[in-house]
Amino acid sequence: MIEPSSGAGAGLTRVYLISFASVWDAVLDHIASKRRWELVQADEEVGEIWATRATGLRGKNKNDVRVRVSLDHNGLTQVTATATATMKPRPEHSARLVKAFLANLDRRVSA
Repeated sequence: MIEPSSGAGAGLTRVYLISFASVWDAVLDHIASKRRWELVQADEEVGEIWATRATGLRGKNKNDVRVRVSLDHNGLTQVTATATATMKPRPEHSARLVKAFLANLDRRVSA
């Protein structure tokens, strides 16, 4: 990772010096390896991954997570992640979810 952008937390961006394919695969690996995460749709042509993340004690509350992977104007791989609660809107929880997701992605792509 070379540059975190500023943001409100529920929509944050990272820019990486590694290939689109490596970052794309790391995002999909994260979703597949984490409990309570479910892949909804992945479209590599468009560069969007949609997933849900169950929250709460029984996992009934869900966050819709959108991850956009693209190349920026310098040819670097850019990842923008957003999360939205589907039942009980809690922006602070969505912000923590996105920050944790991106921190995990940072570790995956730097390993």
